[in-house]
Amino acid sequence: MSHAEDLWDGSEYAHNSSMQYRQALEALERIDVSLYKRVLDIGCGNGAVTKYLSQQIPSSQVVGVDVSPSMVEFARRTYAEPGRLDFRQMNADQLDFDESFDLVCSFSILHWVKRQWAVWSGIHRVLCSSGRVLIGFQADHEEFWDAVSIVSERSHWKPLLSDFEDPYHHWTREFMMRCIRGNGFYVDRFDEIIGDEYFGTRQALADFFCSWVPVARHVSAEIRQDLMNEILDLYYQRIDSELVEKAGVRIRRYIIQAWKR
Repeated sequence: MSHAEDLWDGSEYAHNSSMQYRQALEALERIDVSLYKRVLDIGCGNGAVTKYLSQQIPSSQVVGVDVSPSMVEFARRTYAEPGRLDFRQMNADQLDFDESFDLVCSFSILHWVKRQWAVWSGIHRVLCSSGRVLIGFQADHEEFWDAVSIVSERSHWKPLLSDFEDPYHHWTREFMMRCIRGNGFYVDRFDEIIGDEYFGTRQALADFFCSWVPVARHVSAEIRQDLMNEILDLYYQRIDSELVEKAGVRIRRYIIQAWKR
């Protein structure tokens, strides 16, 4: 994942990423983080999960990397601790370390990365012998993405989005297994989870989507809410009444545990 322009805002993301934070902690419950001394968090975002990792293992060194300068700047300003908790700007598919870590984590990021083979090759390279991997990311929000696709083709939006290329990828379980095993990992658990996330109000749901949905980040801030409202109008027509009432989204996601062979 590489962008000539940084479409992320670390402060905005920090205020609209409670779901991602909660899902990361759910994944982390599956391992004993205290067993590891040097940890890499790929796609660290605003740094909140990376900070949580460092709190669980006080004697360790934790490094968070993210492609977004805004995210890294926010994380450094808010959470960095010299010698213990560091943040660097780096692409997930261009990791610049060698056999440095005994645990690599990544949450809510791999759906953004096109070069999956390069990601897993890099993770294998940066892990020490028998190092562990814990990965969680979203596979699909089907009804929402259908609404995005339809609205993006409407005549009044299409000219503004003519050069837009969606960086969000909907990876299948089969494809991911090929990437992971093909790069020298043993997969000891691969869970596919489907669940509903509720935001309470339509505005809270709109704020959540506006903070990260690529098509919304592609247009100016002045018309971003107009675009999102049109997407949500159609989305609400396609979902069940409980999701409408609670301003929710149904998400299919993966949690993967593996180790370096």
